[in-house]
Amino acid sequence: MSFDIHDFARSKHGAERALHVERAAARLRLAERGLVAAENLTGDPHWDSFLQILQGQLDAMKELLAATLEKLTSWQSTPERERLCAEALVLRTQIDLMEKIVQIPKVLREDGERAREFLRLVS
Repeated sequence: MSFDIHDFARSKHGAERALHVERAAARLRLAERGLVAAENLTGDPHWDSFLQILQGQLDAMKELLAATLEKLTSWQSTPERERLCAEALVLRTQIDLMEKIVQIPKVLREDGERAREFLRLVS
């Protein structure tokens, strides 16, 4: 079986198309709402709705990272491997940031309540 430049172009195009399809599917999942961990819920329907949206995005990013890491193990070419490493690093950073952002509303509400109590005591 021979492999010519046209076969190479088709295989490269197919791989790129698959990557674009995967990314598009991940973006669609961003709109889905995720199940927020109980410790991050605030009891406020507006904040909790916001957290569900963030959690959906966080879950999609984690899936994309897992897919990227899986591809990373199968790629041998240096430029593609470097690109996948960079993409994995960016995704890990974004996931860490999103996990911290999900905690903000509850912390703000709790600290706000403590601040109000403190102001009542000193007033």
